[in-house]
Amino acid sequence: MKKMAVVGVGYMGTVRTEAFLNTGEVTLCAVASAHATTAFEFGKKYGCANTFDDYRRISECQPDFVLVETPHDVQHDVVTWALRSRYPVLIGGSPARTVVEAQEICQLASDYNLVVEAGYEARYKGVWEKVRQLLADKKIGSLVSVRAVALFEADPQSWYYDEKKSGGMPITHMTYAFINPLRWLLGDPLYVSAFANKKNHKEKYHVDEETVIANFMFPEQVLCSLTAGYVCGPSMNADENWHLIFLGTQGELHVCPSDMGEGSIDIVIDGYKKSENLGLSLPFEKQASVFVAAMDGNKGCLNLPQEFVKDIQCAEAIVRSAKDCETVKLTSSHFLRHGETGSTQG
Repeated sequence: MKKMAVVGVGYMGTVRTEAFLNTGEVTLCAVASAHATTAFEFGKKYGCANTFDDYRRISECQPDFVLVETPHDVQHDVVTWALRSRYPVLIGGSPARTVVEAQEICQLASDYNLVVEAGYEARYKGVWEKVRQLLADKKIGSLVSVRAVALFEADPQSWYYDEKKSGGMPITHMTYAFINPLRWLLGDPLYVSAFANKKNHKEKYHVDEETVIANFMFPEQVLCSLTAGYVCGPSMNADENWHLIFLGTQGELHVCPSDMGEGSIDIVIDGYKKSENLGLSLPFEKQASVFVAAMDGNKGCLNLPQEFVKDIQCAEAIVRSAKDCETVKLTSSHFLRHGETGSTQG
């Protein structure tokens, strides 16, 4: 059994803690939260008496790994402390606010030979796995383009809406909804051209890019148009808020990933629509099991540091393109403006 310490006990901290416990391979040895009462109540719920309002004290309980589910402005300090303390880490959601932060995590993981995984669960979810299989099998012919929408009515008083605390909407929302799974399906994008606005909540501390339309060019000339933001239409349902259409030379895939649900896929060929049977999907549990196995030397983690650095690079490229009104060329370690022969460090 592996001993887990949890830092951050909000909604997603609860979801991921239960996922780890459900594997039958993990026990909870320590809980940390900014508020002692919150940590105590969480620990009591899961039978853990070691609760702290200082995350550094979890080391007293000698955990085998740490789950971090905190706002992004706190997250980096917790993650880098944990790595320097020689603990493997699963980072819930986006692993960093900037490429610099992501690269520091990558370097620490390499220096200490530690497993670090970003919490993007899409790559472990049945709906995305099925899309990957259908595209590989050419069920809709050669892929031509992807049209995608992900709108989320974020609370303007929450840290999600705070540019400094969150790192911005492209980091917090677009990496999760689009960038991470699409890179898994299509490979690393080559170019991005983006536009953004800020119409609904305009305080200086609010996110700079409230709504974004980003156009990506993926390998094999696959075109993607991604619309994302924190402004939703009042009549939009969940499927309208988050959906993708994969257009191929012989048909379409209509995909609704869903947040906490199973999601759905419809294949449309020659005007006929067929719904795919996805079956039960437990992505958080699957990711938890893979992470635990990775600590024993087994491979299988799908969001390791060398991967998630690229997700953050794409988000930063979106911001740069929107601010400069220019196409950005993406390479493995640099961003180039369209037409440049030199390079600018990402």
